[in-house]
Amino acid sequence: MHVGWAQSYPLYIATGQRVAVWCSWIAYHNFMTTIKDKIALGFSKAAAEYEQFALVQRCSIESFHKRIISLKGQLPAGPVLEVGCGTGALSRILATEMPDRQLLFTDFSAGMLAMCRQRLSDLPKPEHQAWQIMDGENIAAQDEYALIASSLTLQWFNNPTQALQRACRVLQKGGKLFYSYVGEESFTEWRTICDRFKIPCTANPMPDTHRLNYEIRNFFSTIETWGDTVRIKYPQVKDFFYSLKKTGSGTQLNKRSLPVTQMRELIKKWDNELLGEELEMTYNIQYILAEK
Repeated sequence: MHVGWAQSYPLYIATGQRVAVWCSWIAYHNFMTTIKDKIALGFSKAAAEYEQFALVQRCSIESFHKRIISLKGQLPAGPVLEVGCGTGALSRILATEMPDRQLLFTDFSAGMLAMCRQRLSDLPKPEHQAWQIMDGENIAAQDEYALIASSLTLQWFNNPTQALQRACRVLQKGGKLFYSYVGEESFTEWRTICDRFKIPCTANPMPDTHRLNYEIRNFFSTIETWGDTVRIKYPQVKDFFYSLKKTGSGTQLNKRSLPVTQMRELIKKWDNELLGEELEMTYNIQYILAEK
């Protein structure tokens, strides 16, 4: 196809060590809180124009739709939870294919959640739909869900393994989890060109697919995983970076932003390498379909 962090440290640690560990925890917590706030703000700013630039997301949703149709008859009775609903592309599929279920659409970004609600206002049975601001890495759930679905959110989590474990806990027996995420084999063209010109690559780290699949193997009774390669064409290099910004995907998780002069140098050299041709960028989309 063309933080959460809630761990108490043992009291037997020496006083000086305990203070150092506590200070480290505070610094880590503050850093992750700040990063998550930036992620939420970035997506809120992008909400109005998101659909126009979300080409990769569109490809993922098409794959989701096919599988949702095939698995909806296999689900136990009960509500459906969407994690990271964005502007509502997957939400519309869930509401259309499962109109009689209670549906909870959640997102960490208030702007995205508001846009999702607006876009779904034309659908029937609004009494079956609810919206909630929620950190998908720390699912706050009281119901046991028949299905938890999430499209391209897992790569934004600090600890994807823990997030999937928590999601499993709030699934019913026989309930299903269906997630997609951007895998570590994405952006090969970006990494290659940066390596060639000795310019730091500021692409965010993506989940290690093999490691993640290994770590979650005992959480569920059955797991099916697969991947798709999506290649998106951009007229120029600057259009690729612009699309990251306009989809809220430009937030740096590792504080590795390039100075303006170095970014201009990268774009110029990269465009020269393309010799007037379009830039083709590779995205590795991974899927997890699991049953509790």
